[in-house]
Amino acid sequence: MNPPKEVNTPYGLHTIQEIYLIDESCSFKPVCLTMWGHKVHDECLQIAEVIEERPIILGSKLIVQTKRGLSLSSRDTSTFKINPQLPEAEALKEW
Repeated sequence: MNPPKEVNTPYGLHTIQEIYLIDESCSFKPVCLTMWGHKVHDECLQIAEVIEERPIILGSKLIVQTKRGLSLSSRDTSTFKINPQLPEAEALKEW
């Protein structure tokens, strides 16, 4: 998890934070999840509290990009659950 930083976009200055994820379906290559705006102050703080435990993160309504490898970005409508109580999450914890 990188520290938050300010970036210039065509729409002005925005706060982002990058989190590197490992997913077994991507041949164990790290995938960058970039959190934007209020997600940095909400979800990133929650993730930072449990990052040492290697949490399972379930995200929906993300922007998926495949330029220079797979990367993910949050948007205003994105939702995240940290360590969801789902059979799939339990299987990942075993992995």
